[in-house]
Amino acid sequence: GASPGLRRLRESSTRDVTILRQPPFSSYRRCACVKLLLLLFLSLVRLARLQTLHPNFLFSAPSAMAKYTVTYFNGRGRGELTRLLFVAGGVDFEDKRVEFSDWPALKPKTPMGFMPVVSVAGGPEITESLACAQFAAAEAGLAGKDNTERAQVIMALIHTTAILEEFIKVLFEKDEAKKAELQKGFEKKRDTHFGNMQKQLMMNNGGAGFIYGSELTAAEGI
Repeated sequence: GASPGLRRLRESSTRDVTILRQPPFSSYRRCACVKLLLLLFLSLVRLARLQTLHPNFLFSAPSAMAKYTVTYFNGRGRGELTRLLFVAGGVDFEDKRVEFSDWPALKPKTPMGFMPVVSVAGGPEITESLACAQFAAAEAGLAGKDNTERAQVIMALIHTTAILEEFIKVLFEKDEAKKAELQKGFEKKRDTHFGNMQKQLMMNNGGAGFIYGSELTAAEGI
């Protein structure tokens, strides 16, 4: 048998060979790890951006903690577009509906004496239906990707709210003869409006998508 010293020498040599056979942490593996960490970082940045644009994307906040409150009558009218934009963007809000009988007491407390009103928690109150819709679109990430799309969306919102005002005139007219006359005028303007928006749609990728751009915007609210 081998002497104890020779056995120790053989064991030491075996360990050295085993260590040498283990592949080193090559520059290729180091580069792959760096790439993986970079991809993970970019994914977290994208998730953070989505969460900012759409607060309910990852976590749903209870209604009691809603950052926004939309105050309007218990109907659609001038406040419905703002509500729809918040919903479409996944933005939590308190839908505060006012009965007509409660309006006289509430009216003096509003910024300009009419609704809708969008209240921001710890911030200002916004009124005027078009301003409310534009604000909701921006907060919901539906206002357009760049200045061109944003201008196009505002153009669509202006036309849409103008048509809505014509319809409201018909709705609240008491005189039946005048109501019928207003109805005809409204239908003519409505058809012209939707015809123009149809042209806008067809000009964007042949109508195979959205009215403006490549993503959902407030312009679809027409």
